Amino acid sequence: MDIKVNHQLISLNAGHYYIKKDHATGNVNLVIYRYVDNVVLAYNPELFVGVFYDGRDAEVVTDQLLNKNRACGLCGDNNGEYNTDVRTPRHCVMSEPRLGAYSYVLDNKVDRCLSQDDLRKYRHEIGNCEYKVGLKSKLKNQTSKLKNESSKLKTESSKLKNESSKHKNETDI
Repeated sequence: MDIKVNHQLISLNAGHYYIKKDHATGNVNLVIYRYVDNVVLAYNPELFVGVFYDGRDAEVVTDQLLNKNRACGLCGDNNGEYNTDVRTPRHCVMSEPRLGAYSYVLDNKVDRCLSQDDLRKYRHEIGNCEYKVGLKSKLKNQTSKLKNESSKLKTESSKLKNESSKHKNETDI
């Protein structure tokens, strides 16, 4: 599998690292590691985000506790409160994420896109916009998974930091 960084093909054998540093700060902002089974990990130590790719499937691993509230957008704000991820342009939280997503339909054509039941719910909730603070999510189910992923990522991070300090062929941006 080919690996490109900034549109340039890099050669990376199994068991080896590719490290990219920010030219201005000297900080490592990209570490790529190819495992012996050809799985590739691309990791950003500043953002605590890694992507494992096996040539077919990709898995994003992040320490959500460290990135909490550092991201935002239509896909959510990464605070673990999944019920409040899809807000209307007026920052209203709807009872269901899909109802919030409907608020982004252009030119008020929402009635053509929804079932009668959804349209009724949507109109009621958009007319009674309430920002629901402290809405409870099912985080207890996520806790053990998050601790697992966090532990895995911290272990990988520690290994990568040790290897990057030993690595002699560093590439500057």
